Amino acid sequence: MIFKGRGEITRTKLLALVTFTTLIASTPSFGDLPSARELSAEPPSRAVLLLSRALSHGEDDAQELYRESILLHLGSIGGDSSHMEFLSGAIDRLVGLLSTGDMVVRNRAESLLEALISAASTNLAMQEQLRRERTFKILKHLRGWLLEVGDNAVAERSANRLVVLMDGYIPSSIYGEEKIAEVEEEGFSDIADVPADPGEINILLGIITRGFSDKSAEVKISSIKMAANLGSVVVEAARGQFGTQARKKSEFVISAVSRLIRDNNPEIRYNAVRAAGEIGGLANAEELVNLLEDREEAVRRAAVVALQKISGADYGYESSLWRGWLQEAQ
Repeated sequence: MIFKGRGEITRTKLLALVTFTTLIASTPSFGDLPSARELSAEPPSRAVLLLSRALSHGEDDAQELYRESILLHLGSIGGDSSHMEFLSGAIDRLVGLLSTGDMVVRNRAESLLEALISAASTNLAMQEQLRRERTFKILKHLRGWLLEVGDNAVAERSANRLVVLMDGYIPSSIYGEEKIAEVEEEGFSDIADVPADPGEINILLGIITRGFSDKSAEVKISSIKMAANLGSVVVEAARGQFGTQARKKSEFVISAVSRLIRDNNPEIRYNAVRAAGEIGGLANAEELVNLLEDREEAVRRAAVVALQKISGADYGYESSLWRGWLQEAQ
């Protein structure tokens, strides 16, 4: 029964792609592309078709117009259903373009999906419940598509990068749980209770390790955030609580966090410091003390917070006092 259901979903999506291809061939062009506001007055399906065709044909300004349209509809997602229709349609078309043989078009589609994920994540922090719920549905729709991408290796790599980026914001989505993140002053809090099932833990750690190995700084940062959210789980996995595979992946995560604390990219360095604080232990304590003199204020502040969590003490930015604590602790 389960396989039957998945088959029906796949057939429905394939039919949608075939319909989309047919409609593109029969849909006339506007000539010069209108503005995002003008496009928003069009039926959502037509607006998506025109934007997707313009993008795939390399028309000037198509990518920027598509991005503006996505942001406009995300900003109005709490309104009528046309905004959900546009975003859902855009996801279907852009994920389809990840499989194109045109590298430029593929990269543009991936970039637009990254922009959608990043912008949508801010909606999860909104007080308006309807906007948050609808945004979550859009992200789940996108994630479902990405997990089914398998046309070619290049498309799979793009899809994997995007999944890692998404799971940096809402890792609970891997279980299909509709839990929304609450935002702290400097990032996301723990997003969901982590299940004790070793298989699920292993999947999560696998997503993180793949992200750490990615060349994209954005993907690395998303994986570091995810490691921070799952700090206690990473520690327990490293102790062998969830099996050998999870232990090896967790050890890789801990090692990667230690390495990325010294990264040249300040955003990577900042997030790695936060992850080190959540993972705990004295392994990174000396480097965290050194980072109290980092050139970036955000990194220095994160280092103080991390040291407070690891030690239970509070010496502020006084590196000499922290070094004294470290000597006694070792």
